[in-house]
Amino acid sequence: MKTSNRITDSKIIHSYPAISILKGVLPTDTINNISNYLEDVNDNSAATSLAANISGDQSNLDVKHPLMKDFFEEMLQGCCTYQNFMSRNVVGVSSQHRTMILNSCWSVKMNPNDYNPMHIHGTNSISGLATICYIKVPEHIKQDVLKSREGHVDNGKGMTDGLLQFNWHNQNTGSEDDYCPTIRDLIIPVVGDYYVFPKWLSHTVYPYRGTEQRWSVQTNFDVYTNEELELRNSFYNESTS
Repeated sequence: MKTSNRITDSKIIHSYPAISILKGVLPTDTINNISNYLEDVNDNSAATSLAANISGDQSNLDVKHPLMKDFFEEMLQGCCTYQNFMSRNVVGVSSQHRTMILNSCWSVKMNPNDYNPMHIHGTNSISGLATICYIKVPEHIKQDVLKSREGHVDNGKGMTDGLLQFNWHNQNTGSEDDYCPTIRDLIIPVVGDYYVFPKWLSHTVYPYRGTEQRWSVQTNFDVYTNEELELRNSFYNESTS
């Protein structure tokens, strides 16, 4: 929400938020179910539509599978919670009813030195939400970050190994400019943690060292207004008639 501070009778400073991101945590049983499901899903069916540079596997997932049911419900609830917060707290976000429809769901099993360049997600709706959830994370990722912050790794190596970075900087300036606000956030992946964010939010995954895979599950949700949904349904009805 925009905040306003009156400095004098003739001067007001307006400050605007940059981004809102929801963080949640999956129940242990749900994490175990997804992990068991992912053990047998390695068809690389999602690779052609993604930007990731990986030697591992990227597979489309079936959210109707019994082991995925609780995960899907958690992601849907997270998206609804995000939408409700935004409509109540952020100026310019409509409070009208929205319908959430799953657009896609896929897993990414990254090998060491794999990475995902800066990218955004896409949906069929004008507005959309994306999620990322961590299912398997090599312990050395967190340890490398801690060692780097404590000065035990030379030249900052390990500071970003395997981390997710959100980046909302799109102005012609740099972080060294005193007037530049926070423009990015580094996320240390933790098993069970998930994030909900707007589809347009740029993000990247840094390569990491070690020998184990790093597993995550992503979803995209179409977020339709009533008018958009009516047009969508009308289009599909005409296409099938």
